[in-house]
Amino acid sequence: MRSLLSGETDSLKCMPIGILRLTNLRRFDKFVVGGEGPGNASYFGDAMRLEFAKMKNLLLSKLSFDGEDRKVNDEDEQLLEALHPPPSLEELGILYYRGSIFPNSLISLTNLRTLKIRWGKNCEHLPALGKLQSLEKLTISDLRRVKTVGNEFLELEGSTDYDPSPSSSSSSSSSVTAFPKFKSLFIWKMSELVGWDYRITRKDNNSIMPRLSFMDIGNCPNMKKLPNYLLQTTTMQRLKIRNCPLLQERDGEGEDWRKISHIPHLRGI
Repeated sequence: MRSLLSGETDSLKCMPIGILRLTNLRRFDKFVVGGEGPGNASYFGDAMRLEFAKMKNLLLSKLSFDGEDRKVNDEDEQLLEALHPPPSLEELGILYYRGSIFPNSLISLTNLRTLKIRWGKNCEHLPALGKLQSLEKLTISDLRRVKTVGNEFLELEGSTDYDPSPSSSSSSSSSVTAFPKFKSLFIWKMSELVGWDYRITRKDNNSIMPRLSFMDIGNCPNMKKLPNYLLQTTTMQRLKIRNCPLLQERDGEGEDWRKISHIPHLRGI
């Protein structure tokens, strides 16, 4: 079997443990995580026995955490860490995740090209993804507690509070690139998100999303500023901003509109 198409099974609450013995699967469009309930001793142990990482041929998977409310949010964090998606994955979706942080195992997905994270009501920070060399497309929506996007998202080595002194800017000539192949970014329904706040030492030597060509931002009522790297880019071809009143203002808070007028291939906003 190469594909298991269970995406339309809304009532599905858990997966049989033995299903991951289908090691030739390449497409798993809905894998329900959990379903045994809190307080059960086997709840976390079963996830360990699933041995998800052994599915070395898997290219696409959506991890959907079961929809039942639980008091202990770190259960989802433990489950996601235990599952440890295989490094062969090229596309991954994480849905209804209730942890407040993401495990470090995500940065081991060295072949990942597309990542979608949706409906994470307790997430306070985005996962550290900047070192994923293959990532091209990222969708983030309904992460209700994320207020800023900062250095933890970029995962740049040596990132600290930015020191504007001349000595700090010339202290190193090494170059670091975050999201080197990144092309498309979708940000939707981030009710608390204010904007980007990067504080980086060796500012002139760092490159962020050098190939970004499409950005879609919608329903972010508190977002005030676009990231500086976007305002300096020459690769952007399409920028969409919808239902973001502070960004869409042409004066005052919306001064970023004037700063992007130099982008040569920008077709519309």
